Amino acid sequence: MLVNGQGTRIDKAPSAIVSDLKRPDRLVETGISCMSCHARGMNFKDDEVRSLVLTNADAYPGAYAEKVLALYPPVDKFRELQKKDAGRFAVAVEKRAARQVTPTPSTRSPRSTNPPFLLGVRPRSSVCPSTISWTSSARVPR
Repeated sequence: MLVNGQGTRIDKAPSAIVSDLKRPDRLVETGISCMSCHARGMNFKDDEVRSLVLTNADAYPGAYAEKVLALYPPVDKFRELQKKDAGRFAVAVEKRAARQVTPTPSTRSPRSTNPPFLLGVRPRSSVCPSTISWTSSARVPR
């Protein structure tokens, strides 16, 4: 799900913040961009927000830093949470009796870049994780 700064659901993310280089309009779209990168579930990545705030303490007011540190756990705890999420995803896939496959020319959408997907949970188009481009001018709200 994508939301704007007021918490209202939006269907496409602003291109000034993020872009999906494989989409014709380059906009990150709810569902399509998400499932194409997360067809296998959670993508494991170390969180960078907590360490950014910890290493730049002077740039973040105390109350703001406290909120960030409460929301973003240490690396080992974050990895544990990711593994739990991946486990829940695997159980859900198994319950659905879906299986991971690699698309063939007959099952691939015209915009596909050939990533694996779940049978029965297939996105309408496909995007590789490396095609999501975050705009460097995006700022953390203070």
